[in-house]
Amino acid sequence: MKNIFLCLLIVFITLLAAGCQFNDNDSPQRIDEIPELTVIIREQSYTIIHGGYYLERRGSVEQTDAASPNQIAEDFIPFPAKKTDEIKFSISGNPETTVYKWGKSEPIGTVEHDGQIISLDEEIGDVIYEIVAEWKNAEASYTFVVSVRGK
Repeated sequence: MKNIFLCLLIVFITLLAAGCQFNDNDSPQRIDEIPELTVIIREQSYTIIHGGYYLERRGSVEQTDAASPNQIAEDFIPFPAKKTDEIKFSISGNPETTVYKWGKSEPIGTVEHDGQIISLDEEIGDVIYEIVAEWKNAEASYTFVVSVRGK
């Protein structure tokens, strides 16, 4: 009887400890306004304003559309980078993010990123990036261009 009680007590304490360690800080939060995106390359910081977005708040929905990332890139001054640099980005509200690389007229594909760090590949020239951020009640697109040069 003592063994069963001891086993149940251990299971209960283990479940209680696991539940107390659960941290929801890593999941996307609700936001009231679409935040700016900050991009950092070699300690130089750049602020990116959102393009198209969707935002649900207080029972209403706001939705806008914007030009495609390759069209936005036409008027964009590229951020200088070396092919060995990393692009770090930050945005409030802890959104889920997807990074896309764009060609002249369409997305080339998604870009693997480690948290909020994008490693540049061996490609030299201007590269268009789109970051799509998703919160619990919103989604927004951010576009920027990086001019990648050799070492």
